[in-house]
Amino acid sequence: FKDRENNIWIGSRSGLSVRKNNNIEFLTEKDEFTIKDIFSFVIDDLENYWIASQQGLFFVSKDKEGNLNQKLLF
Repeated sequence: FKDRENNIWIGSRSGLSVRKNNNIEFLTEKDEFTIKDIFSFVIDDLENYWIASQQGLFFVSKDKEGNLNQKLLF
């Protein structure tokens, strides 16, 4: 998935990573991101993440400090 800032987001069995300015960053449990086995990913107009995985459909938002809040929808 390519976002507005031309970053490339990649969902995989290991989780989610993003390519920014020729660097690849992995979202990990340290970032409070625990979703694995991702097969679909989009960012909406409010910059929330919608993630489909083997675990279910997740809604992920950021708080004012930039911390991720993930919610399993089903």
